[in-house]
Amino acid sequence: MTTRMKPPLAAVLAMAVAVVSVAAAEVYFEERFGDGWENQWVISDWKKDENMAGDWNHTSGKWTGYPEDKGIHLQLLKLTV
Repeated sequence: MTTRMKPPLAAVLAMAVAVVSVAAAEVYFEERFGDGWENQWVISDWKKDENMAGDWNHTSGKWTGYPEDKGIHLQLLKLTV
């Protein structure tokens, strides 16, 4: 006959704290890329002369369920060798 062992109280409490902390998560840093985002970012000219720099695009991306939720995307230039 096998008996079922109860989990230790500390393990149960640790699991409860982990679940509650995930459910009560707070965002401390968030950046929205709405109108005027270009004024908040510095576009570098480094490597521009060597055609290794890209351009920034304000887009929702290829695979999104929310077309109105946009971010910035770095469009890389095609390199010619």
